[in-house]
Amino acid sequence: MKIKRENLLLIIILIVTVAVVAVWGNITKNESRPVLDTEVNSISESVSDTGINSESVSSVSTSVSKYESEYESEKEESAVIINTESEKTEEAQVNEEMRGVWISYLSLSAQSEDAFKENYKNLLNKAEKENITDVFVHVRPFMDSMFESEYFPVSHLIEGEQGSKLSFDPLEFMIAEAHGKGMKFHAWINPLRIKTSSTPKVLSEENVYNKYSESDPYFFIETETGIVLNPAYSFTRELVANGIREIVRNYKVDGIHFDDYFYPENYDIESDSAYILYTENADNPLSGNEWMQANINSLISLCYQAAKCESDKVVFGISPQGNMDNNLRIGADTKLWCAVKGYADYICPQLYWSYENPALGFGEAFDNWLSLPKHEELKLYIGLALYKVGTESDAGTWEDGAAIIREQQKDALNKGAHGYVLYEISHFDKLSE
Repeated sequence: MKIKRENLLLIIILIVTVAVVAVWGNITKNESRPVLDTEVNSISESVSDTGINSESVSSVSTSVSKYESEYESEKEESAVIINTESEKTEEAQVNEEMRGVWISYLSLSAQSEDAFKENYKNLLNKAEKENITDVFVHVRPFMDSMFESEYFPVSHLIEGEQGSKLSFDPLEFMIAEAHGKGMKFHAWINPLRIKTSSTPKVLSEENVYNKYSESDPYFFIETETGIVLNPAYSFTRELVANGIREIVRNYKVDGIHFDDYFYPENYDIESDSAYILYTENADNPLSGNEWMQANINSLISLCYQAAKCESDKVVFGISPQGNMDNNLRIGADTKLWCAVKGYADYICPQLYWSYENPALGFGEAFDNWLSLPKHEELKLYIGLALYKVGTESDAGTWEDGAAIIREQQKDALNKGAHGYVLYEISHFDKLSE
């Protein structure tokens, strides 16, 4: 059977990823740097835990071949598996569609329990008026937590200072309020971000950066725009996964949600100490971009399995940038996540453009995502730029922004997506202008 080029690439990526993990594991066993007791000595030893190969390495080619066969049989009709949704009745689509909204940390900031609760209730009232079915709420924007966590300090958003003691459980409260209105609650996590250049102003002593930056500085990537975890190490990936296990085990969340922050944009991977060590010891090292993608793939598969091991009812999804080329530059291998099981239950690209944006219009970007090979259980949601309504963004093409958003909502559902998510809840008033 002839293997299509894109599917052959997927097979190669998977095989190379496993090989890189094995090589890196051997390197870390012999490196002279101190290794924490909690860190797995070899990345290769954690392959089975990460979920890269949750069934078996030998089954990868068989699985991908199965998808390749399915795509070939549908080639003349469509390259998109989920286009079968268009054959369903309009009533069925309405019943199945997801109408979501992001609630970012910027909308949650409060300085007391009463203020926090009142603000959140008001936000949900706005969502209810727009018939929202799912809320995607920031619970870990800066390696912190909206509850008392075993791994992360309490967010500064509650009492004004990171690491403060809580007088109530914000996450439990937010979930209960959402469920009380018949909405699903997705715990939104920035998997790697510790701080931006200005937020939070002060990191708690219990923040992972303050605990390990002196003894293990290579666990972190510092740039002019902030600090993030370096996903090349099993310790950092496991930390993120432990945070997910903790949430799913202790709270009635409906989903775990990652956004589009992975490696920093324009990051000089050639100067990364982990990558340097890898290239010095590998016979045929991957390029910098391939190396970043391999590390992020390991993180994503590990986190997916972490959520599923705690509850198979919880969905795990990612909202990458809408521009696929940009995703690859930060290590986000979105094509793999869509095509192969074990990475995501849904993908929600941020198509934050008008129809007439000169650089990349909404219609073209949407078609690009629709055309990707997808495993049969993957759902496609579309992220929409509510925040751009009435602005001069995209060369001034958002003047009639409310009408544009309404049209994009319809297009997302009529063209084959399973729903949409609006960014962000603080801009709901623009829809009535």
